[in-house]
Amino acid sequence: MGPRVVPRNAPQRLEVGDAAEIARFEAKVVRGPAPDDCWIWTGAIGDDGYGRFAVRRDDSGRFPLMPGTGREVMVRPPRYAVALYVGPVAAGWYALHDRCDNPICVRAATVGGRRPHVVLGTQQENLTTMGARGRSYGGRPVWQHDGLTRAQRVARSRALRAAVTGGWNASAVRQALLIGGQPSLFDPSGGP
Repeated sequence: MGPRVVPRNAPQRLEVGDAAEIARFEAKVVRGPAPDDCWIWTGAIGDDGYGRFAVRRDDSGRFPLMPGTGREVMVRPPRYAVALYVGPVAAGWYALHDRCDNPICVRAATVGGRRPHVVLGTQQENLTTMGARGRSYGGRPVWQHDGLTRAQRVARSRALRAAVTGGWNASAVRQALLIGGQPSLFDPSGGP
């Protein structure tokens, strides 16, 4: 079997190692107090409900050695978390929400024997998991088919960010996860 072909629009290689950048990332993460809680990204959130984190990288995805060099690229915080806690992420690999379906969860580390919420995988694995969890319909995610609008998804992520910005507030977190009337996507009653 030949080398894996990476589609042009697939995520590029990501390596983490700059202490100031890591500190900037960590300052935007609030860790839930319970052993299985999500770690919530409180930085920028795009109009798709997923977080954004600006980093400087050279063309190979490595951090620049000289300050001010390289180009600014936007990275999804869960993918950055995998690179931080697990190691460099090869081109074409995605951060998949394995334990939760929270697009702003960045818990990629195993803590106290508890599985991480975010793991590495392929786009095919992501689509397969989405289908197995009942979130696809005819090639389209369920939320596009059952009434949850893009605006509701964004509102949910932003409300969740607001619920933890001053520290973890379990009641506000539960309320944020119910936005859009679909608790099954985030299962605030008993899941992570």
